[in-house]
Amino acid sequence: MAVKVKVGSLRDPLFVIDTGAERTAISDRLAAELDLAPASPVLVHGITAAEMTQTVALPRLDFSGPRFVN
Repeated sequence: MAVKVKVGSLRDPLFVIDTGAERTAISDRLAAELDLAPASPVLVHGITAAEMTQTVALPRLDFSGPRFVN
């Protein structure tokens, strides 16, 4: 499922929503463009390996009416 969201000052990027996922991924480039604050690294498990990955904190993510505030 993909929905349009508002992240910071950026409107309508298309996000793929994985309802079974624990987290939402964005690119390093988008995080830098939005000047998002770094958060704690996490261990991300892939099909063949696991790797420590940097995270950022989204102050707010809105989509389709419901609102999630950190």
